[in-house]
Amino acid sequence: MFSTGLTPVHLAASEGRTGVLKALMAAGGQVNARTRDGYTPLHAAAHHGHHAAAKTLLAANADVTARAAHGYDK
Repeated sequence: MFSTGLTPVHLAASEGRTGVLKALMAAGGQVNARTRDGYTPLHAAAHHGHHAAAKTLLAANADVTARAAHGYDK
C-alpha cells in the first residue's frame, strides 16, 4: 500500500487489468479498500472508463454506495 492508501487493486482497476484484479482478489486483495480520501477500486475503474474492471469488482461485491471523502462518487 502507498502512503495515499492506494493498493495494487486500485492500480489494476484504474488500468482495466481484469486478470490482475481477479488474481489480486483471489490472493486476498480487498475489493473495497479505500484511500485516505475514500476512493475505492470501483471508483478507479469507473473514473477511467474500464467497464470490464468495474463488472469484475461488482461481481466480487464491491460497495456501490461508497463515497469519497469529498462527499461524491469520483
